[in-house]
Amino acid sequence: MSLILIAALLGADPAVSHVRTEHYDVRSTRMPAEEVGRMLDQLHTDLTRFFGRAPDELMELELYENHQQYKEAIIADRQPFVGGGGYYAPSRRKAYVWHQPSEYFTRHLILHEATHQFHFLVANKGEKIPGAGWYIEGLAEYFGMHNWDGKTLKTGVVPEITLEDYPAAALAELDRCQGDLEAIAAGSKGNGRPVYWALVHFMMKNYPRQFGALSLKLDRGEDPLGAWKSVFGEATDELKKEFRGHVVRNAQPWRDVWRAWQQRGDAIEGRSGVTGLAVLKEVPELLEAEMELIGGNLRAGLTFNYMSPQEFSMVQVFSNRTAWLIDRVGGQWQNVRKIPVAPPDGRNVVAACHKDGKFIFSVNGKEIHSAESAGLLGLNVDSCHVHFRVKQKSGSAGERSIQDKRQPPAGPVPPWYPVWTHWWQTGKVLEGKSQVTGVAIFKQTPKILETQMELVEGNLRAGLTFGYKSPKNFQMIQIINNRAAWLIERADDQWKAVRPRTIPLPEAERHVLSLRKKEDKVTLSVNGREVETLEAAGQVGLNVDSCHVRFRFWPQPEGDKEQQKDPAKKPQKDDEPDKKPKTDPHKTRDYFQY
Repeated sequence: MSLILIAALLGADPAVSHVRTEHYDVRSTRMPAEEVGRMLDQLHTDLTRFFGRAPDELMELELYENHQQYKEAIIADRQPFVGGGGYYAPSRRKAYVWHQPSEYFTRHLILHEATHQFHFLVANKGEKIPGAGWYIEGLAEYFGMHNWDGKTLKTGVVPEITLEDYPAAALAELDRCQGDLEAIAAGSKGNGRPVYWALVHFMMKNYPRQFGALSLKLDRGEDPLGAWKSVFGEATDELKKEFRGHVVRNAQPWRDVWRAWQQRGDAIEGRSGVTGLAVLKEVPELLEAEMELIGGNLRAGLTFNYMSPQEFSMVQVFSNRTAWLIDRVGGQWQNVRKIPVAPPDGRNVVAACHKDGKFIFSVNGKEIHSAESAGLLGLNVDSCHVHFRVKQKSGSAGERSIQDKRQPPAGPVPPWYPVWTHWWQTGKVLEGKSQVTGVAIFKQTPKILETQMELVEGNLRAGLTFGYKSPKNFQMIQIINNRAAWLIERADDQWKAVRPRTIPLPEAERHVLSLRKKEDKVTLSVNGREVETLEAAGQVGLNVDSCHVRFRFWPQPEGDKEQQKDPAKKPQKDDEPDKKPKTDPHKTRDYFQY
């Protein structure tokens, strides 16, 4: 394609930049081509180290402003248009990418497509696509996951925060396919880039020599499952357990609530024209953040008691030596209070100490506020660009910054994971509180799941989730206002098939729901009475909507011969959270893994 045609497709924008580096010919909008080229040359070094050789040609990559320009460029080059955010055309030997909503994922796609380009050219001179989809995509995702500070590229890492959160998505998919490594290698289970990334990351970090041998076989076009078995043999339970443990250990500690965040070197960067939130998945004893203002007027700080995007509070520090305390309740901003703060000795430092069920906040070493802890803790930024250098202290783990190596979690892997974050643990009780639908899923599907529900606040609308395949596809049974049970289905991200049922009320005020799962069928019962048997392949769990409920439950694992607990039996006193707990309900999360 001529440079004139490129300029036309890119809107003839004078901001279009072009650079030739040692290894790449790059044309780009918005992101300077010189920066893209420097990043790609460092990727080239990493890929050469892995493959042991490099293509002997200058490789082309183009970065377009939007999807339409991207599509037109591919069609103009007479290549098949396959959609997506990026594409490597083997016959044209060129990579095409268009700008994504976040800077991080734009770079991720550049690295991903450039890895395909390098791989295809070095494996068989671009004439034939290497075998095994999980291997091709997993390798591209491995080198796509990165940390870039503008000068130095690190690939094959797990950033502290990304909107996509591949480790969490991989863990959920791995549990859905029951960790069947051979089926993943054969391509019959575990579909999705997060799982492919996880498998390549696991082998690169733990079995690099074996993965190198497997890579050569797959590049020669050998049968994926046969190649796997020739290197690893049969996938043992020990290997499956090791793989899952690796994914758990490499979990990202932060969650991007509103798209404004990425890791930049040793900092977490927040940049947004409106309010942006990031929350830690586990509440530490201490969170301290030094804030370096990069652009705009400072308006940033800590988020606390985060329950959902509609329910949280913030401490925000302003450039004029004031801090605001702001609550968001039911999706509305409320209770704005201004507090003077001490002048900084250099950059502003905000901190939250979590002790005895309270958050204690300080700015520049001076305490300014305290609040009961009832949710997650994190960062916020509004109408500015800030680098947060964060320190945390969690229990006996000691202090850590984001440069530290993450240590494996102690104790057993928590059996639950929240689909939408409205859940926490109090003693032996799970609590769900949400203004909208909140779902928590049991990782290993039991034969029997039974729960007793205690309404704490609102009108009761809660129950069991079953047939869970994704946040877009699942079913629920909900008790509605102590009068009826509703069977509700969510299919293709739409609510469908709401069917009410009349139910007997229990003698106590707490309803008991249970399900028995046999193959792909689920039998539902309410207060000891069978309601219905349904076809419902998928995982099971809990749900809550527009209320606050405490769940006491007795999951019966696969093969457990113990008799089912008596639904009428009152839980032991140590299960009762009626009195305010002396210790923080977030400090020990035995049940949850985000």
